[in-house]
Amino acid sequence: MNKKGPKYKHAGYNVDHPIIPHGVSVALSAPAVFQFTAPSSPSRHREALAIFQNTTPADPSISAIPDSEIGAHLYEAIARFLDGLGVPRGLKAVGYTKADVPGLVDGTIPQRRVLDLAPGIGDVAGADGREHLTHIIERSLEY
Repeated sequence: MNKKGPKYKHAGYNVDHPIIPHGVSVALSAPAVFQFTAPSSPSRHREALAIFQNTTPADPSISAIPDSEIGAHLYEAIARFLDGLGVPRGLKAVGYTKADVPGLVDGTIPQRRVLDLAPGIGDVAGADGREHLTHIIERSLEY
């Protein structure tokens, strides 16, 4: 993190210190996380995309999307959904910068569930996942 950390205070929290609620912090990375996990199960991610587009996976607008592109479409759908909820647009919107990425990765390594729950993606087993987490966090800076 930068020397003093983000100064973000989420609306509705009557506190005298910066706060990024857990749900918001998870939402900030959601588009990039789902884009990362999509190759592990394109059919399940296609179902999620259909929900965000208020249709079914069999709808031609969904079923015609190649498996390799489901993650990119889901990234955009989740970003639009979060916009509608008023969630800040990425980590930059709450005060993080590219310089904070290594520290955020270090803090995420012990909680690397997103890597462990996406079987078949890269060589994650036995590795610390730093490369994947760096990419996810960089994609989460802004969307």
